[in-house]
Amino acid sequence: MVFTTNSSAYILVVIAFDRYRKVCKPLKRQLTSTNTKVCCITATILGLLTSWPCLILYGIYTDDTEIPGAKQIRCWTGDDYKYTVYPKVYYIVLYIFNFLVLPILFIVYVHILRFLHTHGKSGVRVKTKKTTITLLAVSVAFLLSAIPHYSLVVTTRFQEDLNCKMTFTEGFVFYTFVFSILLNNSVNPLIYGCLDTQFKREMVNIWQICRKDIRDATSRIDTQSMELDSRDPVPIYVHQHAQYSETSFND
Repeated sequence: MVFTTNSSAYILVVIAFDRYRKVCKPLKRQLTSTNTKVCCITATILGLLTSWPCLILYGIYTDDTEIPGAKQIRCWTGDDYKYTVYPKVYYIVLYIFNFLVLPILFIVYVHILRFLHTHGKSGVRVKTKKTTITLLAVSVAFLLSAIPHYSLVVTTRFQEDLNCKMTFTEGFVFYTFVFSILLNNSVNPLIYGCLDTQFKREMVNIWQICRKDIRDATSRIDTQSMELDSRDPVPIYVHQHAQYSETSFND
């Protein structure tokens, strides 16, 4: 999750600058296919560099319970590192990294929206404008899910007894926001489905293809079943004793 989140943050920054050049400076040099590949590779490397400590820091976390002699075990900071400073430093770095994305995206998209508002329909193509609004919504959804997540996780690192102080309702609300980052992947299809015309068109095409495949498969099964029935008729045998018994019963 850390790998994909950090990679997504970098890619969103690249997308923001790409939108800025396409909208505000359409006659200037744009990102080429080679530039895009380099950005994707860089995002992958950056995600790996910021996520590999999870393989070391995370593990089995053992803690005492209110029952004497009973231990609780959960997947959290490993026992070898839970009393060290490394988890705190690591999450502070992650928080700063993701929080820096917020002002960058804000400044870039403010310039874009101001340009769209000033020039209106005459200066920007409708398709470019729609794509920009869609990607802006994706960026906002990412920030609204990532910033609360890292803020609350950093809080738990510095207040290790926070779970014990919370009531059930408080804990439910708290961890709902902690795991809000998982909603980002679920929200993105909804954003594209509502705002992106091409995405909706492709989804309709996929749905039609799937329906056609299901109808074809059902038709083939029915045809094969009819061919088997006509090829191998099932003989019906009537037991002689059963005939006699039925005749005497009717009499």
